[in-house]
Amino acid sequence: MDKTIGFIDVGTNSVHMLVVRFYEGSLGTSVYSDKESVRIGQSLYSRGVIDEETIDKARIVISKFAEVAKGFGAEQVVAMATAGRHPTVRTSCRPSRGAAWTSA
Repeated sequence: MDKTIGFIDVGTNSVHMLVVRFYEGSLGTSVYSDKESVRIGQSLYSRGVIDEETIDKARIVISKFAEVAKGFGAEQVVAMATAGRHPTVRTSCRPSRGAAWTSA
């Protein structure tokens, strides 16, 4: 049975999306990908917090990507936040390893 899943990677500077269709006996085939710059790290690194404008932009991009994935038939959308290699992130703002959000 075929299954389609959307993957969203929320990074320090951009949000990436990949929609993959898994056919029986396959490792999956990419059917769509996109990237949007949100610059989450810009205020995080300079002030230690993510400003409201950036949070709103990230929220809009993530919502748009989830809708696009569902438009390609994604039965599930998995979002993961990854941390960059900046000292501020390493010491005080790093998310838990393996933190993920899913939507059916």
